[in-house]
Amino acid sequence: MSVEEAIASKPTGVLLSPGPGNPDSAGICLELVGALPAEIPLLGVCLGHQSLVQGLGGAIGRDPVPVHGKPAMIHHDGLCPLFDGMPNPFSAGRYHSLFAIRESLPDCLRLTAWIEEGTVMAVQHIDRPWFGMQFHPESILTPQGDRMLVKFLALTGEGVSAR
Repeated sequence: MSVEEAIASKPTGVLLSPGPGNPDSAGICLELVGALPAEIPLLGVCLGHQSLVQGLGGAIGRDPVPVHGKPAMIHHDGLCPLFDGMPNPFSAGRYHSLFAIRESLPDCLRLTAWIEEGTVMAVQHIDRPWFGMQFHPESILTPQGDRMLVKFLALTGEGVSAR
């Protein structure tokens, strides 16, 4: 699917999914971040999060110690609607060897979640319904991840409920 086809399909929301590789090899993700109408909700997960950050001008680095299939305690600022009602911190599954470099985050993105060591775990666009999560809300290692996904789907107008 091309960027033009994706936008022409009139999505109610966009998920930039996890996957192997880096944002430069993530198909249309970087181009889509630049072309997506501002009002369409977007959620980037892992590689999708990295694509969102890089697509808006941030930098991605390689973690000296890759983290695959490990839970971590995620701290959040309490202001991101996707984390509304979540404990602080909460447990989430990490599966990545790349990460968004905190000091490079563009002015349009706000840091919303991090781990104790300071690594960026989530961002939110300051004036668009766009979000990125380095951790995996869909993972069995993220016990309350379905709540975050339901909150994102609510932004798209799709009605679902958490289990």
